[in-house]
Amino acid sequence: MDDQTFSAYDERAGEFAEKYENCSGGIAEWFDVSFPRRCRVLDIGAGSGRDLAHLLEGGWEAFGVEPSPGLIVEALRRHPELEGRLSQDSLPALSTIKDQSFDGILCSAVLMHLSEEELFDSIFSLRRILKPGGRLLISLPIEADGTPACGRDSMGRIFNGLSAGKIEWLLCRCGFRKIGIGQSDDALGRTERRWVTLLFSLEGTNGSRSIDRIEAVLNRDLARQEIGSGEILELLIRDSSPARNVQDSRSLFAERQGLECVWTGERLGRRAWEVDHAIPFSLWHNKDLWNLFPAASSTNRNKSDRLPSRELLKSRRKPIQETWETVASRWPVRFFHEAKVFGETLDKNRVLGEGMRTEAWEVFRKTRGPQ
Repeated sequence: MDDQTFSAYDERAGEFAEKYENCSGGIAEWFDVSFPRRCRVLDIGAGSGRDLAHLLEGGWEAFGVEPSPGLIVEALRRHPELEGRLSQDSLPALSTIKDQSFDGILCSAVLMHLSEEELFDSIFSLRRILKPGGRLLISLPIEADGTPACGRDSMGRIFNGLSAGKIEWLLCRCGFRKIGIGQSDDALGRTERRWVTLLFSLEGTNGSRSIDRIEAVLNRDLARQEIGSGEILELLIRDSSPARNVQDSRSLFAERQGLECVWTGERLGRRAWEVDHAIPFSLWHNKDLWNLFPAASSTNRNKSDRLPSRELLKSRRKPIQETWETVASRWPVRFFHEAKVFGETLDKNRVLGEGMRTEAWEVFRKTRGPQ
């Protein structure tokens, strides 16, 4: 959610809460078929607290998160029973929510406000906090003619044009299975707006796709032309091909002031520079964000398919960490999810702190040959 959208909700919290509380029907009609009674359900983007209170009253062990302090105040004023159950947090990170801590997730009228990068990170957060076999219930706005809501409205809220087909494709490639879909009129009575509701189940450990398998699925679907190449790259892992991953990283690095070659410290500016795979792609087909750095073209060509030495990594520790921090600030969930070395997940402090993980390069050097 961008700042303008956030401000629209927070500054008009009372107005929005009044509208939400006075509408009828809506996604609450799906609760009985979506979530077993007494299970733990998280309402993401709880707004006025109406749906969260409905869940709690209906016998579910319900909790909620909401990014807007103004809406939290309104929700607690209107529903005092939510005290201790509603806190401030939001997608994409959901940093206050523990892994596999909920049986169900309600995500109504939320994903429509996220950017592409936030959407990707959000899917991994939803998967992270949901128990295997858990349920995910989402809703998206559509226009009267069935097209996804897109653009900025008169209040400044951005709508990303996310369609039911696109979110289904994304979620199913990340281990979810669609088990229900339906359309309904707008609960606020707007004739120009309708809603599509989708219910998903998270497959168990044995049935879910790992991130490695996701890439294989993407390549398979592209080869079979089951989905267009342009759409596939926008839909899911932006590094589904080396060229696109480098393109994303290059665009991000180009935004930095005083960009330097990570290996030499040369100021790049208008000089020819490239995005370098620290562990060469020819040695390990790794296109993760943490493995990509800005480098002068001449330096990158000289490095070729050789590994950087342990001494070089130590001497260039600061610019390496600065690059990681830049990438992690743009795509936090994605970056730390990908920050794995031989299957060992690295936590945030180890990646951005003292954990240079130079032993990984040492292992490669021993098995693939010296620099």
